Amino acid sequence: MKFKVLILLIISVMGTIMCNEHLYAYSLQVHTEITKRVIDQNKTKLNNYLTDIGLINGIDEKLKSGNDKKRAREWIEYGSWKEDFNWDWNNNPLFSHFYNPITNTSGVGDIWPSAYEWANASNNDWSWIKARNYFYQGLTLTTKTQREEALAKAFRGIGHIIHLVEDVAVPAHTRGDIHVSDPYESYTNTKISSLQYTSVPFLYWNISSSPAAPKQFWDLDSYNGSTPYSGDYLGLSEYTNANFFSEDTIYDDFSYPDWPSVVEYNDVNINGKITTYLRKLGYANGGYGESINHLAAGKWFYKYIPSSLISLKKSALMLDDRCHEDYQQKLIPRAVGYSAGLLDYFFRGTLEITMPDSYVYSITDGSVIPQQFTRLKAKVRNSTPDSIPGEEIQGCNIQQQNCIIQAVARYKKRTDYQPDLSTDPPTASSREADYSYSVSAPIAISSLSSTTPTEFTFDFISNPIPAGITDLYLHVVFKGTLGNETDIAIAVGMKDLNEPQHFSIWNATDRFYLDGILRTASEIRNDPSLLARVDFNGNGIPNETGEPYIDPYDVTTEIAFYPTGVIPTIYNATFTPLPSGRYGRIIILTDMPTFYMLIHRNSTNPPDDMTANFLFSGVTNQDNNGTFQNTQVITFRGIIQHTWSAYARSYPYSTGISTAPWPVPSNINPYPTSTMYP
Repeated sequence: MKFKVLILLIISVMGTIMCNEHLYAYSLQVHTEITKRVIDQNKTKLNNYLTDIGLINGIDEKLKSGNDKKRAREWIEYGSWKEDFNWDWNNNPLFSHFYNPITNTSGVGDIWPSAYEWANASNNDWSWIKARNYFYQGLTLTTKTQREEALAKAFRGIGHIIHLVEDVAVPAHTRGDIHVSDPYESYTNTKISSLQYTSVPFLYWNISSSPAAPKQFWDLDSYNGSTPYSGDYLGLSEYTNANFFSEDTIYDDFSYPDWPSVVEYNDVNINGKITTYLRKLGYANGGYGESINHLAAGKWFYKYIPSSLISLKKSALMLDDRCHEDYQQKLIPRAVGYSAGLLDYFFRGTLEITMPDSYVYSITDGSVIPQQFTRLKAKVRNSTPDSIPGEEIQGCNIQQQNCIIQAVARYKKRTDYQPDLSTDPPTASSREADYSYSVSAPIAISSLSSTTPTEFTFDFISNPIPAGITDLYLHVVFKGTLGNETDIAIAVGMKDLNEPQHFSIWNATDRFYLDGILRTASEIRNDPSLLARVDFNGNGIPNETGEPYIDPYDVTTEIAFYPTGVIPTIYNATFTPLPSGRYGRIIILTDMPTFYMLIHRNSTNPPDDMTANFLFSGVTNQDNNGTFQNTQVITFRGIIQHTWSAYARSYPYSTGISTAPWPVPSNINPYPTSTMYP
């Protein structure tokens, strides 16, 4: 150990003239190849996740940071490569690519932070915490430039952290073996194209009983170096430390790999030379942990030392290329699998978004300019996969606001939008090329169920969602405690919403449809033949029992939207009242492809009470697999809308009333609603 400390001091003094690569583990090329396999292994799942958060091209989405523009996967690869240069003498992470799971330190004089500690260090610009914060910013900032910058840094940060996991698949880096050029590393550096890059996955244990995240990928606290471990639930540094030697730690300072679980045998190499090797037995042979054929090789004089001189025999062992080949076949796949597990863990958090009890996510009064949505309701459930046990959102402190939830609307602004829809339907060229974002105020929560969704009202007053948009998606972002990752975990959900849908609700009692012709009440009264058609008793007073009422009147009108098979209990909009000859324009956000609108109309003078429902289709103005789809608009009485409903009267009853030549109203402005919900 004195020699190791001396080497450490010499390296520290000479560090400014030494090449980083010699001080770290796998070469940059090996790290690059491992990281590529890590990304490819997670490609499908990662693409699905990233698409849901708005990166349309998944891991191939181009993100600009500063003057550099790279694909998301390239930022991860860049971070993995760049980590070997992520040091300075003030922060002293020169030896922070080491982690001894027995001491929970770097094991290198215990002066520098371990690989795990460095991955979480506050002075590390590319730590897990920093990457989490960049990811959160990339989901909640409001400009494309800001979001890209933050997301690029998040992906780069993940690459740096993956590098620190990959490093502990080198035995010297888990056994405190200070080295300038480790033979195992040198061997892998010359075999880059032929290394075993298949994956041995990280096995999740019960997260609630695991160490604080993301320590489990380095150390699950399953092995302490003094007793054999059993089972496969090991962090990568534990696995490497317990099963493999480094050049300077063959039974030196460490009792494991356990001597009783190894046997001697003679092997003939390609040159015909007979070498005695140690073979480590796995579970099936009564041993512990991994089975390794070439655990260590005996030096030329090894076979001449009596078996009773165990200490001397141990000192006559070495590692040769046969050992290194066996090592890489076990260690590289773990480096791939555990790093892939960390990548999967970073992007594990998911939320499920469903419609609120009112069935409408948001509603706004179309008479108010600018037309925009300032409140949005949605139900949210923690849907983080059950494949990772114990991933609950709970134990949050509302006063400290360490768990928050926010809604983000992603959309493309219309370049030609008019509040009266006179420029509708939109086209692909009538919208901005890039997405815009509206972000709600955060809501502090104490928990979020994984079984029963919770309804939230998100406040967009400071950053409203405009009505003149296409390609609308709703995202909900959680930041806080998820499982054993405290305060900084991220979970995201996405819902493809219908685009803003305009409804016109008419009180058309300013006309009476008599015998197929629209008439005013004055016209009917001034023509005895027409009046006789509605005055059954001949007393000049329409609307006696059983008779039509021909005069205009105000009607209190309530509207509810709801899915098929549901009876609504909440009205989404009310006009108290809606005057004769006027219409109200309401604009809603929903996700229902087809739905009903219930309209309740009521009047006391004359007495009138009528309820009717109508089936409608939702509005779609967005790209669909590269083809822009839009919804046509409809004109009624000179007013343009997506759908309309009118309360009108006729005698005798006729279906032609909807297509009759209704005149444009004298006041073409929408009448304001009295109440709206949500």
